[in-house]
Amino acid sequence: MNKNIVLSDPKIRLAGEGDVPRIRELMDLSVQNLTVREWFVDDDEDEIRKLISEEGYTLLYEETDPQGEKVTAGYLQIKHPLLTDKNLGRYLHFTDEELIRTGHIESVSVDPVYRGYHIFGILLKEALVLEKEIYHMQHSMSTVHPDNIYSRRNLESAGFSGVLTQPMYRGWMRMLMHRLL
Repeated sequence: MNKNIVLSDPKIRLAGEGDVPRIRELMDLSVQNLTVREWFVDDDEDEIRKLISEEGYTLLYEETDPQGEKVTAGYLQIKHPLLTDKNLGRYLHFTDEELIRTGHIESVSVDPVYRGYHIFGILLKEALVLEKEIYHMQHSMSTVHPDNIYSRRNLESAGFSGVLTQPMYRGWMRMLMHRLL
């Protein structure tokens, strides 16, 4: 599914199986640095693997650390839920045709050492191009805790709009964000 994709930024690459531990580590760092725990929904390694190999893809952003080594500074996960019950388009009563053309931004995390590098925005921009041009999606959706102004502003600056707010994952409050591609 991902073999022939050319990415626009040399610091971005597609994740593989070997990246699962670092993605999980970045999730743990996000949870540890949260103001409010409910702002970030983390996954176990099996879910991360599914997003890499079966249900979507994960973009990684790499920086060079002070020792000259490449380090994964952040990631962004995309899911293509198709006609499953987990498709966020169901909240907006999408038709089946719209559902199969809907991608989700599932999770984004940036190592605290690299915050301020605009990594979320860079990965999001790349993902939206891939979603439209490679995967032929028409809708991009995500959820964010309503009080998480950092993630919400990143999504809004990329053209997403909040369409409804209600309890979702784990019963935690979420704002559903949507953007036409």
